[in-house]
Amino acid sequence: AMLSEHLITISKAEYESMQQRIEQSQSAVNSLEKRLHGLADNVPGMIYQFCLNSDGTMSIPYVSSGCQQIYELEPHCIQEDSQVTGSMVHPDDIALLEQTIMESAQTLQKWDLEWRIKTPSGVEKWLQGFSQPELQADNSIVWYGCIIDITQRKQTEIELAQINEKLEAKIQEKTLELQLSQERLQRLADKVPGMLY
Repeated sequence: AMLSEHLITISKAEYESMQQRIEQSQSAVNSLEKRLHGLADNVPGMIYQFCLNSDGTMSIPYVSSGCQQIYELEPHCIQEDSQVTGSMVHPDDIALLEQTIMESAQTLQKWDLEWRIKTPSGVEKWLQGFSQPELQADNSIVWYGCIIDITQRKQTEIELAQINEKLEAKIQEKTLELQLSQERLQRLADKVPGMLY
């Protein structure tokens, strides 16, 4: 029964039933969160959430445990200091990284980039990032995406490019040798009386 405008009374049985439903809902939420974290932590690479606030500041509200393999850092280190991963970027790639993030922010188009980092232990890596930006109600932009280590692939590409360069140089060298041989033969043929066939 109503006691006042803002106060209602319910039976003990109804209260207990509501409490039970709240506990079941909380348990379902906890179970879902556990499953999502399990998925995120077992996906190759690192899943992340990157935020560009309306005042221009940046933050990384979430990173999966894959950051340990990629950046050699615990998730909380990256979440507490969003600049820590930026400080690892190769000097030649910083401008491109910043430019592509700003372009993605302006167009709200997917961000996709390959760049280099140097980890705290001194390992040089090639990374590839993919993410989709989403404009928020407060005019901030949040990217949801993943970063993967493509170092092996890049090393293979570089090695193949070097092999191709060597092959092309060898072909040019052999072509020049053949051309010189043909010229020598022609000069010889021009000096022999009669007809060569």
